Amino acid sequence: MNEDFIELKCYIKYNFYYGHSALEIKNALLNAGWDIKIIGQAFNEAQKDNLIPKPTATRH
Repeated sequence: MNEDFIELKCYIKYNFYYGHSALEIKNALLNAGWDIKIIGQAFNEAQKDNLIPKPTATRH
């Protein structure tokens, strides 16, 4: 795992802590030039490491 990926996970954790939604975080990262696949991997790793909450199923 490289340093950029670790920093990406920390960025995700930090922004969740301060109340930003997953969508807001993903959009900010996409706008900053991050690849959608790398963003998805970082979210998955952060969830696996219990750094951020796991998504919950929504009912309609």
